[in-house]
Amino acid sequence: LALDPTFRTRRGFETLVAKEWLSFGHQFAKRCGTIAPLERGAQSSEEQSSPVFLQYVDCVHQLCEQFPSAFEFNSLYLAELLHHLTSCLHGTLLGNCERQRADLPPTLPLWPALSEP
Repeated sequence: LALDPTFRTRRGFETLVAKEWLSFGHQFAKRCGTIAPLERGAQSSEEQSSPVFLQYVDCVHQLCEQFPSAFEFNSLYLAELLHHLTSCLHGTLLGNCERQRADLPPTLPLWPALSEP
């Protein structure tokens, strides 16, 4: 994010989140506590809860505050992202892996909702 200006655009940031968080298998359901684990027999455990993605978004927010002209998006965009993370309206950030996201009922796509003014 700091080295490549491509990731400071909305499209680039979406790509970065998809690549570094979704494709690498960040367990959004466990870490963010948005929904119970979807696997059979899985125990819901607060030990698994950890706001790592929230902390990452906060770091991006701090960079946006320090260098506002370097980013195509601002803190409102990031706040909206976090709102959608916890709203469970968009399947993009639900589940613990790609397979679980594919098994979810159809939901609204996240990125077009963030692109709206």
